[in-house]
Amino acid sequence: MRNDRYGEYRNSRRNRKCGVRNGRKHRKFTAALFRVAVVLCFLLFVYGGVDYYQNRNLDRTFELLGQVGETARAVPAKVRELAWRAENAVRGLSGRQTPSFPLDEIPEYSGEPYVVVDGNVPGFTDEERASGVYEYYSDLDFLGRCGAAQAMLGPQLMPDEERGEISEVHPSGWHTARYDFIENGYLYNRCHLIAYAMTGENANEKNLITGTQYMNIEGMLPWEEKILQYIWDTGGRVLYRVTPVFHDSDLVARGVHMEAESIGSREIRFNIFVYNVQPGVTIDYSDGTSWKSGE
Repeated sequence: MRNDRYGEYRNSRRNRKCGVRNGRKHRKFTAALFRVAVVLCFLLFVYGGVDYYQNRNLDRTFELLGQVGETARAVPAKVRELAWRAENAVRGLSGRQTPSFPLDEIPEYSGEPYVVVDGNVPGFTDEERASGVYEYYSDLDFLGRCGAAQAMLGPQLMPDEERGEISEVHPSGWHTARYDFIENGYLYNRCHLIAYAMTGENANEKNLITGTQYMNIEGMLPWEEKILQYIWDTGGRVLYRVTPVFHDSDLVARGVHMEAESIGSREIRFNIFVYNVQPGVTIDYSDGTSWKSGE
């Protein structure tokens, strides 16, 4: 009996020690993450500020930020948000901020895949309208997220071969999620900001975001087809910009801001916000997880 009581005491003591050690490890790990975040924020502010005033190495700053983007997705949300705010401050100092769009001006989704913005008038400048044919894709940010993609579209950019595989690209917030009430089953597509048929850009990680089938097919495709048809019919040019819109440090965009304007005519002219939603599914935009609505 005495040995049994001693064994129970010894096991209880061992469990308490393990609990204390685990608690210490957890606190040390959390403290280490916090220190890393603080140091990173400090370096980003200082390094970014110096680059702004000396006008050098800023591209290298953003390249380094992109390299640690994958790690940033795995750390706790608070640390991730600190890093995100630090990068935004650097971009603000440098004048190299990724174009954004105020979400608070967009009404809640109410059954239509898109909503008209600013009277349907795109926000291009005269300088942009006067440019030749080109395409541009923003660098990924610290969290591995796409920024605005812009192009002066014309027949010269259109591909003359079939689209290849893009499954190796995993945009920010990517999950393979299936629901039996969605056609083809899959919730998410790898959505091109600028469609492959327009520029031939396929497995370009700067041009692919995590988007629902609904946004891709019901929201974006009809407008893309209008632009393509215009170019095929007239051989003309279309100034086009698509900006994914993220809330704070979310990894999945709430939608895309689409602007287009045909040059030399008013046949193509729109300014809309397309919702990144899927009827019947609730999405956690912070990380891309989802579940059937009502569950």
